[in-house]
Amino acid sequence: MSEGIRKINPIVNFSVTKRVSITMLALIMVVFGLMSLTRMPLEMMPDISFPTITVVTSYQGVAPQEIEQLVTEPIERAISSVNNVKKVSSSSAEGYSSISVEFEWGTNLDVASMDIRDYIAQIRGMLPTGINDPLVYKFDMSQMPVLLSGVSGNPDSYKLRVFLEDNVQQRLQRLDGVAQVQIMGGDEREIQISVDPIKLKGKSLAMDNIIGSLRSQNSNTPAGYFNVANTDILLRAMGEYKDLDDIRNTVVGASPNGIPVKLYEVANVIDTYKEKRSLSKINGESSVFLIVSKQSGSNTLKVSQKVSKEIEAITTQFPEIKFSTIFDQGDPVKRTTKTTVKELLIGGMLAILLLFIFLGNIRPTLIISVAIPLSIITTFIILYSTGFTLNIMTLGGLALGIGRLVDDAVVVIENIFRHLENGESPQVAAKKGASEVSMAIVASTFTTIIVFLPMLFSKGIAGELMRGLSLTIAFALLASLFVAFTIVPMLSSIFFRKPKKEGAAWFNVIKNFYSKTLKSVLKRPGLTIGSVFLIVIVSVVVGLLFVGKEFMPASDNGMMAMNVELPQGTTLDETTALCGQIREMLLTVPEVKYVGEMIGRDDNSRSQSSVTGTNGAVIYVRLTETKDRDRTQQEIQNSLRDKFPVLNNGKITFSNQSSMGGGKPVSIYVYGTDLNTLKDISQNILDAIKSVPGLKDLESSFSKARPEYHFKVDRQKALLYGLSPSQVQSALQAANLGTVATQLRTGDDEIDMRVILDKKYRSDLDYIRQFPLKTPTGAIIPLSQVTTMSEGLGPVTIKRDNKYRIGIVDANLENRPLGDVVKDVEARLDQIKNALPEGYALEFKGEFQDMQEAFLQLLIALIIAILLIYMIMASQFESLVHPFVIMFTIPLAAIGVVWILLILGKTLSIVTFMGIIILVGIVISNGIVMVDYINQLREAGKNMHDSLVEGCQTRLRPVIITALATIVGMIPMAFFGGKDGSQMAPMATAVIGGLISSTFLTLYVIPIVYQYVDQIAGWIKHHAKKAID
Repeated sequence: MSEGIRKINPIVNFSVTKRVSITMLALIMVVFGLMSLTRMPLEMMPDISFPTITVVTSYQGVAPQEIEQLVTEPIERAISSVNNVKKVSSSSAEGYSSISVEFEWGTNLDVASMDIRDYIAQIRGMLPTGINDPLVYKFDMSQMPVLLSGVSGNPDSYKLRVFLEDNVQQRLQRLDGVAQVQIMGGDEREIQISVDPIKLKGKSLAMDNIIGSLRSQNSNTPAGYFNVANTDILLRAMGEYKDLDDIRNTVVGASPNGIPVKLYEVANVIDTYKEKRSLSKINGESSVFLIVSKQSGSNTLKVSQKVSKEIEAITTQFPEIKFSTIFDQGDPVKRTTKTTVKELLIGGMLAILLLFIFLGNIRPTLIISVAIPLSIITTFIILYSTGFTLNIMTLGGLALGIGRLVDDAVVVIENIFRHLENGESPQVAAKKGASEVSMAIVASTFTTIIVFLPMLFSKGIAGELMRGLSLTIAFALLASLFVAFTIVPMLSSIFFRKPKKEGAAWFNVIKNFYSKTLKSVLKRPGLTIGSVFLIVIVSVVVGLLFVGKEFMPASDNGMMAMNVELPQGTTLDETTALCGQIREMLLTVPEVKYVGEMIGRDDNSRSQSSVTGTNGAVIYVRLTETKDRDRTQQEIQNSLRDKFPVLNNGKITFSNQSSMGGGKPVSIYVYGTDLNTLKDISQNILDAIKSVPGLKDLESSFSKARPEYHFKVDRQKALLYGLSPSQVQSALQAANLGTVATQLRTGDDEIDMRVILDKKYRSDLDYIRQFPLKTPTGAIIPLSQVTTMSEGLGPVTIKRDNKYRIGIVDANLENRPLGDVVKDVEARLDQIKNALPEGYALEFKGEFQDMQEAFLQLLIALIIAILLIYMIMASQFESLVHPFVIMFTIPLAAIGVVWILLILGKTLSIVTFMGIIILVGIVISNGIVMVDYINQLREAGKNMHDSLVEGCQTRLRPVIITALATIVGMIPMAFFGGKDGSQMAPMATAVIGGLISSTFLTLYVIPIVYQYVDQIAGWIKHHAKKAID
């Protein structure tokens, strides 16, 4: 260490002597930094690839039990063989199956998607013939919708949909960065062949005759070539339908006496719309929803701005059309970016002001004001080169590290300034001052950086979120270190002058007071260490008992979503009426801007919405801008619950829009086999926990059973007529739901032609039972001949987890931490757990499970970080003892973390935990600076007591300045971020609290521990030598 002091650091020496070269290098960094900044995509969140793939399969009109048996189970068995599968969960509802496959973090999802498609292809022949091909989706945050807008202005929803398809969809899709534009809602045209079963039976025909005839006669077929005068002319047999009359005059069979039967004799052919089982509204007006997704890697804000600008142009061209934006991802990106940049600027200015106050000289202050932006601009070069985007985590990393960016430059400048006060010239002071502290600031920088290394290898959501934040801070610190060794000494040698007086008078008072108290403490080391140890223990215990825990802090994105569920069998009109009441109530709330409603669900919908039929709806609420309202989104949401209409057999719940985990905050899974038993256990859980404080929107996955009519095929009778059960089932399905036989081509459009039983017969069970079936011999028999009918009840949705049937009881939270609520819930469930039948089990899932997994990953990362810090310091000091002394700064930080969280009512979330990990790297720096200088003094020949007093007294100013600079740099994020910065505030709060306690106590504890450890090491060395001798 002493040799390092005597020698001038070559980098510092070059920087001071080659001023023009360093100046040009700085300008190059500015140019490339600004170029990098303008080219970096701007996002709300980092591009997190959740290791989840979803397989959605539509099978129109089929009950949940059959969906589970015929679709879900075969696909589950097939895809469970794919490599790295962690969990397979599924939901089987009427008409669709949704299977979610969760992989281990780090799995290549492109390869996994191909494997899933291959495995599904292998069993495709085993799946029912009437299903749509299974669709495989990857979850990609970067491809989430940029904009959701309700479009109104034309009461005819069909014309509105056609308008969007013709004038908007392609226009928006052509914009740079737009990947897809989807249209949801509105009527869709359909040619309906409405069959009269009585007339059909009278002609001895069946539905199969009609379907087969339409398919075979609607085609144009090439018929070869005809040579005329050595010219080949193409021959085509023209049979495609041109209009409805062509369809009506189709011959569909022959009557018993051999007379051809045309379609119009047994059915009505109508140009109409598909039967409506869903509709959408915006602020009460009939509307169609427009969903715009961006390309992966595109700049969210730029795409949002381009889409908004194009929509403005469309509304100017078509003033009767109104776009009401429910969600625009560009808005939170813009707000968050603005807030974070503001925090960064304010934090930087406060740090600069602080330095001026302590040094009492404008020159070093100006140098720092150059060093900070230069470090940040250099960071942009590294971020851009490594493929990062600007998002809440990378920008938050810069804002969080603004105080720490000052540290290296402050330590260098303070030491240069001290040499100037001792009478040295600016050039000599710059070289000596920067060189003396070079090893210390390298060590302190790398101990801060090394903290983040374990996070780069952490799995799960915590690791994904922390990666961008960690690397941003690490890159910024490296840039700061480079600036501290080059730009700072160069500028100091040019602009510094010998100060007229030695230090600020007020600081000399503090310095003298500290010297006296330190000498006093060193006389009573046992009392001081014992008291501090007791405070640490009490603080840790208090923290474990009273600091609440949650997965992520609530965010305010300006949009709420609520699910409406009414009893099964509720008509679309009845659900629409209730949604109207809710909408009118919502529009009276001052902060509500738009209310969008998606009511019901089409039978052929492939949406993954929780709505399963006409008895449900999703209501989206767009709030006014955060700056225009006093209440947060959560406060508005809590106030609305008491205003909802009272429902006897239904429920209105808020969905957890801010969750980044696997469901609602509280989610209890009941595993078993029998659906009725699962339902009973789920209801018992609901009854047991409904009074737990903090639980809201409590619900079970078992809604009221859906009424059903069961047609059971008599296999023996069907076989006598030459029919299989599947043929009978297909005929019943075709009669009630219809079958798309073919399409009518009109211009560029292809309109489905659906063959279906006339509506008046579909609502009459007697007619359905008499529905004509055609046997292989040509005979016509009624459906009742081979089936028996009974009434029953069936589940609405069947959920499975890792191939086991499950019941789910989940809930949102209100004004209470997740950890506290789960403790109370667990206590209420003890009795139910003990009474579970054999083969049944309970397990906590959702955000609570995600929180536990994330905390475990972060705890492991923290322990590894502490070990790595020790190794770095041991290498620097070439000692196993001195790093141990410095490590005592870590428990001192725990005191401040616990008490600031308690006082401010903050919780321990993964964001707070990240702050604690960052804090570990920061607090070590103060100890390094002190111990490093104490070692220098002892090597220079001073005794232990004098080295401790002089070393701590000399390093008092840089320790206080660097700590306060970090604190004031984080104050804007912790306390003045507003609603937009609330998610990052706990991180900054933890760092501030820990730094306050650690900095103050370090000034007294470190010298005492140094003294104790040195004495112990000396004793061990002495006795070891005696033993050897």
